[in-house]
Amino acid sequence: MLVNFAETITITRHNPGDYVDGEWAAGAYVAGEFEPAEAETFEVEISGHIQPINIKKQGDLQLMQLFGVQHPQGLIRILSNDELWIVDKEAKTRGDIIPHDGRNYELQIVSKHPKFPPTHWAGVALLVDEKTAYP
Repeated sequence: MLVNFAETITITRHNPGDYVDGEWAAGAYVAGEFEPAEAETFEVEISGHIQPINIKKQGDLQLMQLFGVQHPQGLIRILSNDELWIVDKEAKTRGDIIPHDGRNYELQIVSKHPKFPPTHWAGVALLVDEKTAYP
């Protein structure tokens, strides 16, 4: 299934990294040595569609409860023709940051749908504010 009503969305993606001397640093290990990245984040253009949470849908209400969200603006859904990234402890990455209506949302859940050519991704993102942002 092609997300044919998609638009271009510029998201913020975090470079992988690790804790070095107790501080988070973007970079990767090369031959056992940590090599810092030039920047912690970079922008990526994806083809996608953002949907607000619908409090009239039982599944959306359950998502709000799962994430402890009190208001529907605390979550969004995103469908994309391009790969979406969430936190991956093994790869040491953070979730993609999706801008929507003047707010930033961090991807929490992503599913890949390869059976509907071309492959597409569906995700749920949580509002990032001063209480939830990374230090």
